[in-house]
Amino acid sequence: MGKRDVNNLGQYFTLKKVARFMNSFIENNLTYHSSILDPCIGKNIFFQELKNNNYSITGLEIDESLITQDIRNFYKNNCGNLIIGDFIKHNFLNKFDAIIMNPPYIRQEKISFETKRELTNISNSIDVKISRKSNFYIYFILKALSLLKHNGTLVVITYDSWLYSSFGKTFRKYITDNYELKRIIHFKNNAFLNIDIGATIIIIKNVKKGSDFLYLSLQNPDELDIVDNEKLYIKLSYSDLLRFNDHLINSEKIIFDKKYFKKIADYSNKMPWRGAESPANKYFLFKADSLNGLTKIVKYGSINTYFVTERNNIFALNTPKNISDIKIAKYLDDIRKIILSNRTSTTLKKRVLNDPYWYRFQIKRGGNIIFNYYFRENIKFLFNKMRLPTMGNFYNLEIKDNIFPLIALFNSALTKYSFIRFSKNQGRGLRKIQLNEFNEVPIIKLELFTKKEVRLLHSLGKELSRALENPDQIINNINKVVLFRYSKISGQNLRLINKIILNIG
Repeated sequence: MGKRDVNNLGQYFTLKKVARFMNSFIENNLTYHSSILDPCIGKNIFFQELKNNNYSITGLEIDESLITQDIRNFYKNNCGNLIIGDFIKHNFLNKFDAIIMNPPYIRQEKISFETKRELTNISNSIDVKISRKSNFYIYFILKALSLLKHNGTLVVITYDSWLYSSFGKTFRKYITDNYELKRIIHFKNNAFLNIDIGATIIIIKNVKKGSDFLYLSLQNPDELDIVDNEKLYIKLSYSDLLRFNDHLINSEKIIFDKKYFKKIADYSNKMPWRGAESPANKYFLFKADSLNGLTKIVKYGSINTYFVTERNNIFALNTPKNISDIKIAKYLDDIRKIILSNRTSTTLKKRVLNDPYWYRFQIKRGGNIIFNYYFRENIKFLFNKMRLPTMGNFYNLEIKDNIFPLIALFNSALTKYSFIRFSKNQGRGLRKIQLNEFNEVPIIKLELFTKKEVRLLHSLGKELSRALENPDQIINNINKVVLFRYSKISGQNLRLINKIILNIG
């Protein structure tokens, strides 16, 4: 994996009960001396949990410190093939009847250039362009699929980001175009030892057929005893996988009919835009106004209020091309030396070397409504009265008319439901929405409200944009107006709408 990868191997080990469950999907289809590969054996849990030892097993592991004497004896006693090496680089002479694995999870930023060249070779060999943002486990799965015999089975447990992320799109399409996806068992929590993240068990056959698959969502591996009940699975199509979202599996849902909803971007007088990106946060952002040339900028969104306060703000070094302040010039020169001496900041180092104005921090005026694109349950549109500039984690809207009714509408439970449905799960309750997806989020049309309701939303939005504490009652009153109007125009039962959106009985 390259010299810079070995200290960051992305190892999260499989639970025994999960290993036994995964083994059942390959053992049902194997015969005497069928060949099985585990390309990253770790503690060798999969092979140790096999029901019998009549298979031809091959185990590979890059981290020799994990290979105990007991593991070596296991392979010796079972006539298995134990390889200490890098799966990504290893050349196999034969293909396998089954492959089972828990691949490493390493973000692309932490993969060495040497290894990235090997990963490019994998994607080139199967003629598919994989996003550069892809996690390391994607390439493990792609190489494993290439090593399957016809009608062979791959069973893998992996982080569930491939279902939600932008880098997972081409990966999902590649699977459905070239293989038969049999089923996905989705754990929302506690799928691995000592880490609480979402994970999926994926079962794939090396045959080209099928147009749908079985999907089952579980809270954690303690619920594995129910997976034999086929009635609990949901049948999803391959097209469902390509546009996967948690709300696909919810039978009770709000339908975003274009008669009643329009894109959030259509409410803004100019296309929503992302805030400023700092050349290097720790050198260009300050908690206090300690240098000349600093600009107040909004960075933090996790505040109780629904408007920008001092607690949202920091200061950014907004430096013109021609630096006249001697103190700032010296500061930037010192920072330049630090960056060039840093072994890890390769991208920033290239910028410093190639761009004489590397320090430019392009600060733009903020919108009067802003939204932090990383969120949990606290979906908030903040009133930015002074139109202060924002950092890159904010999207900006410019609203000229009906600002207060829209502050109310954007912070309603119906809008929150839209954002949860159209955003991506990042694990542990954290969600993210890309700017192009943000622009498309459906918001109920303000023109469908009565004049009296718009006046009420105006009053509530104005109150919300000033409330220093306890805004929950204001939000409750907004929800009463918005959900009642949606019920009237859609014909859906108000009690059902409340149940779906607010989770009340």
